[in-house]
Amino acid sequence: AQDLCSSDELCQSVSIAPNPASQAGWFLATLKKSGSNLLYRPGSRLFLKRALERPKSQVKYNQEPISRFNIISQDAKEEESKVTEQRELIEEKMLGKPVASSSLEAMQNDECYSSIYSSYKEMFTQKEDKLMKICGWNSGKDSQWIEDMQTLALRSEGLMKSSKTTPGGGIKLNLGSDPNKKAWMKIKPDMTSQQRHISQLAFFLLDRLLGLFVTVPTTGRRLLVNEITDSDITIALSKMQISPDEDSSFKCTLSAWATSVQGIAGQKWTLTPQREITWAISSFSPNQKNQLAFLLANWLGLMPFKPENAVQVQQGYNIHIDNDAAFTVVPNDIFLYFNNCQFPKHVIEILIKLREKPECTIASILYRALNADPLNITFAYSTQNNFSLKIVDQMARILLQTADQCIKRFGQDNVLYDDDC
Repeated sequence: AQDLCSSDELCQSVSIAPNPASQAGWFLATLKKSGSNLLYRPGSRLFLKRALERPKSQVKYNQEPISRFNIISQDAKEEESKVTEQRELIEEKMLGKPVASSSLEAMQNDECYSSIYSSYKEMFTQKEDKLMKICGWNSGKDSQWIEDMQTLALRSEGLMKSSKTTPGGGIKLNLGSDPNKKAWMKIKPDMTSQQRHISQLAFFLLDRLLGLFVTVPTTGRRLLVNEITDSDITIALSKMQISPDEDSSFKCTLSAWATSVQGIAGQKWTLTPQREITWAISSFSPNQKNQLAFLLANWLGLMPFKPENAVQVQQGYNIHIDNDAAFTVVPNDIFLYFNNCQFPKHVIEILIKLREKPECTIASILYRALNADPLNITFAYSTQNNFSLKIVDQMARILLQTADQCIKRFGQDNVLYDDDC
């Protein structure tokens, strides 16, 4: 089929897929005048004529390995110094605005992000509704979960041990009087380890900023000692050797408890890595699109990844639950999945819009949002203590470079897809 296409002036691509009218092992090859309109069919692949005629040996797209925290180049440092003043002006303007009720609200109203959020609000609402349902909550919103976790009385269901299907330790809680509304609380014994609270919160915000919706609602809470009326919580804190701070409060993060957890991805993970940018693209199934969104969160959130640790809820949907390890490790292996040349259109568009405004870095938006959270833990806006938000923008640049190479090879219509809500 490829030889026929190469010898035909009108042919621009070859689509190969299992023939649905025949028994297994038979394929249907379609010679096409156009290289666009790649529709999903299990096992289908699209070969573009211009890619077929270009020997692989002539071009190498292998990405150089990324060393841990060595991707902040001198150019990036110089660029940062140029936009610092502009960012400070934005922060001054933000200080004059009403105090947000949550870090999520602060991010949505951020001067650098509010217009972008408005453009995608309808899509984000649909994706939010879907996440609520497949997590077993049937209804609800991020904002309602955050308000409930910040204000409702807490009743303990006991200590949780870390495992593959549950968050990495903490206390499982009932929120208020609703037996179906549960959360899990993570609480740390000292300020050094409390940077993990920042990881948990920042990962949630990054997920919502890009419209990925592959993690549960999360918020910080200062839990006053006199608010703890459940003796089981007191006992649990004692077992964890955690004492209140000087202001008689406990700093903790609360995350909504997904009631529909069905297990881990394991062998069900169907997305495969590629050593270099592919020469034949295949459109993704809905589950594969979810898997890619999961990986994008890992990549931009600087979190290690193993398919067997991906938590699955209804419809085989993969979500992140335990995000303590975010913003600490450059996950080199994840980059290989992007060589499949398939990306959600809205994510690439958002990253491009932010790139067009150097003063509006992802890091600066997350930084301002985090400082609006009830925890308001002060932390450095730079690389230290194995935690950095600034690297997120470096990871975004690498992702955009790869998407650009894919688009040059296959065309935008074949590389960027409209995400399923």
